[in-house]
Amino acid sequence: MEVKCELIGELIMEAEEKPTGNRIFADEKAEGSSGGQGTLLGKEVTIMVTGVLTPMPNGVMMTEGNALIMTSEGGVVMAKIGGIGWFTGKDLKTSARGACYFMTNSPKLESLNNIVGVYER
Repeated sequence: MEVKCELIGELIMEAEEKPTGNRIFADEKAEGSSGGQGTLLGKEVTIMVTGVLTPMPNGVMMTEGNALIMTSEGGVVMAKIGGIGWFTGKDLKTSARGACYFMTNSPKLESLNNIVGVYER
């Protein structure tokens, strides 16, 4: 599954993620985790994501999650993710749209603290 996060046309991050786990709760919510490799502001990164999907009455899923992004140079970025998604077919495949908010103490990536990215997957 390919994920792209852009700043009004400027590519911030691109990653290929694969599911690493799923769980269904009694209240019909689902939790999913994924991980993969990609680039963030042109730097190679490893990403781990965990999110909760909450079903809405219209069949759309509200999504909330967190990502841990680590650069090959040792920088660490956290991202808060929120949006909507829906199932697209077999094997629990989904499509989603939303926003991501980045947080980092890394001097080389501190510009991320001032932006909101829009994602599509």
